Amino acid sequence: MKRSISEVEREPCKPRQGPRRCRIGNRVIAVFDNDSAGAVQANDVRKLNLPDNFRILTLPHLTFAKRYPTVDRMEHSEPTFNGRACGIELYLGTAALTREDGSLTPVQWGGYEAKVKRYQGELTDKKGVEERFLKSIEGPQLPDEANLTAIRAVLQMMFTAFA
Repeated sequence: MKRSISEVEREPCKPRQGPRRCRIGNRVIAVFDNDSAGAVQANDVRKLNLPDNFRILTLPHLTFAKRYPTVDRMEHSEPTFNGRACGIELYLGTAALTREDGSLTPVQWGGYEAKVKRYQGELTDKKGVEERFLKSIEGPQLPDEANLTAIRAVLQMMFTAFA
């Protein structure tokens, strides 16, 4: 028995069919961390040859990521965490990144991402950073503008992805 086109369109999409076959009409934004693992994942997704209504984005570069504390010292050809260790938590502002003792939550270097030829780093206390961020926006007093700069850059990138 032959089925009508409308019946076929109502069928659920199967992941192995891919986005083109599923006829996703809405705009879709995929945002990846600005670190080594994010670079690998974003590159893999870009190879899927997605339709024009998809945007693959990487978190923007952070100026303060050029000098940031680490738990252990590793030598890099570029003295920056951009592209190596800038997960979304680093965009939550210095108030969230600052520990009770006044120091910044350090980055711990992890494994080597062979596909992008660089090490992966991540914050040592992501949960603490997230809790301090949520606490900073809960009170009657909003965070100062300087603490919102990085997250505003992320939002701006997303809002203009289809401009």
